[in-house]
Amino acid sequence: AYTLFTLIRSMIRRKYILPVNRKEWGAVTGDLFTIGASIFLLFILNKNYQEPMEAVMKFKGKELPAFQFYNTRTGREESMENYKDKIVVLNIWATWCPPCRREMPDLDKLYAKMKNQGVEVIAISDEDPGTIKKFLEKYPYQFNTSWFTNSNELINSIQTRPVSILIVKGRVKDIVIGSRGFGFFSDW
Repeated sequence: AYTLFTLIRSMIRRKYILPVNRKEWGAVTGDLFTIGASIFLLFILNKNYQEPMEAVMKFKGKELPAFQFYNTRTGREESMENYKDKIVVLNIWATWCPPCRREMPDLDKLYAKMKNQGVEVIAISDEDPGTIKKFLEKYPYQFNTSWFTNSNELINSIQTRPVSILIVKGRVKDIVIGSRGFGFFSDW
């Protein structure tokens, strides 16, 4: 907004719209680039953060639509039905995602500290099972790591990673987008 304001103010001071010398063109070009980059950034923020948040928050206080996942810890296909009486930190992640990989040790620490208090950590990816298995061989975690075997429209609409959804007694309580640390998750 400030850049747009200064651009218009300089046009009024010059008393003409288009610059006449090279120095003025440089300033105008810089201003236009800043405005274009800002619009692009706002579009990206809306697409990657606001839309997924709005999609999940429609279910705040309600159950997520049904989906199934293969749990590598139990070695079987499961659904969120199995965790209705628990507090669940559902993390949607990917092996290619640096922020996801950065928060995995903190999720593991959270699970180790709170598993006896009825807290489950379930990290689910939509990647190929072979890719996930290879990753988990290198980084074995205690919490439930899995891949979707049957997804739903809501999960498919979340195109950003990582996304963590707090589910209490089967109902969505909150969502965060982006990497978080142990302190955040334990307070959450």
